[in-house]
Amino acid sequence: MMRKGEDSPSLSTQSTFHLGETLSIQWHDGQKYLGKNKKFKLSNNLELTYGQINALGGDYYGSDQPICKGSNANERRDRFMAGWTTLAVDKRAKPEAEELIRIKKKEVELLEKAKYNNGGDNPVHGSTMDDLKAFYQAFGREGKGYAGLAMINFDHFGNNARIAYNAGHEAAWTLL
Repeated sequence: MMRKGEDSPSLSTQSTFHLGETLSIQWHDGQKYLGKNKKFKLSNNLELTYGQINALGGDYYGSDQPICKGSNANERRDRFMAGWTTLAVDKRAKPEAEELIRIKKKEVELLEKAKYNNGGDNPVHGSTMDDLKAFYQAFGREGKGYAGLAMINFDHFGNNARIAYNAGHEAAWTLL
């Protein structure tokens, strides 16, 4: 929950999104863009900003094999690419991700409203939880998605996070 004086939501998906949107990214043509100002068109025709990719990847899209648990660099890269495929290649991801982004934008708007109302009576999580329940009824997949990935979320913490980041960063160079 937001506290008076906080500048941004404390939820991990929103934090990851915010960081990715505010980074300066140098494009292959030498131009620099803020993450929020340049969209990547993925193989499945989904168009996402850098922040949206970071927020969705790992939290909502990924494989059931943690990247950091790969026995060598090649296996870790393959695990990253398997997770990437669930977001960037799988045709089901386009309508799913677009709906998730709509829900997350609504959540941020409600959090901002609650922040300026000192918490008030703003039902932030009730409203977005109803949206997320409807989302999972419409798009839910067995073993994947937020709950499934959270059960094996080794890639987001401590040294494992650095291992997963390095694997993903190296794999991203092959995608350019």
